[in-house]
Amino acid sequence: MTTVYFIRHAESDRSIQDTRERPLTAKGLADAEKLAALFTDTAIHRIYASPYKRAVDTVAPLAESRKLDITRVENLRERDRDSVESMGMEEKILLQWNDFSYVPMDGECYLDVQQRNLNALRGILAENEGQTVVIGTHGIAMCTTIHFFSPIGHKQLRRILLTMPYVTRLMFDKDRFIEISELPLTDAR
Repeated sequence: MTTVYFIRHAESDRSIQDTRERPLTAKGLADAEKLAALFTDTAIHRIYASPYKRAVDTVAPLAESRKLDITRVENLRERDRDSVESMGMEEKILLQWNDFSYVPMDGECYLDVQQRNLNALRGILAENEGQTVVIGTHGIAMCTTIHFFSPIGHKQLRRILLTMPYVTRLMFDKDRFIEISELPLTDAR
């Protein structure tokens, strides 16, 4: 059995426009420290993350506490966003959620995000059969991946996107999906 914990990054500083270098806020950094305590009794063999700073920084305290390196995987990144914001963010997210093939002006459709992240996940599963791994990720990247295995509706999507950090556990037998569960983060908020 292979266990994969997806950790959606903690609160980031949205005033920083460079999405790759956007740091965590003071609250986000504090939550990342608390998050490590959630895994006190869990053996973790590898930690992966999107190369985006906020995803790496969210899992960094956990990696440090376990003396593990963080393997950055480009294909675990968040969606490429369009530069033209002609509609509100929530409206755009719901439009894309209802049609995974919808491509914004110069952005990326959710189907591409999902396939890119699933390809990365398949590689991680192949490298870590029977192990427990953590993946530091993003809201849409995580939600589209979860949706592939266990469809989620608008209400759950919105709840996940409003929760930072957010942790979910997926269990696999080789590359066959077994189950999913959400981890409560009362200590990390």
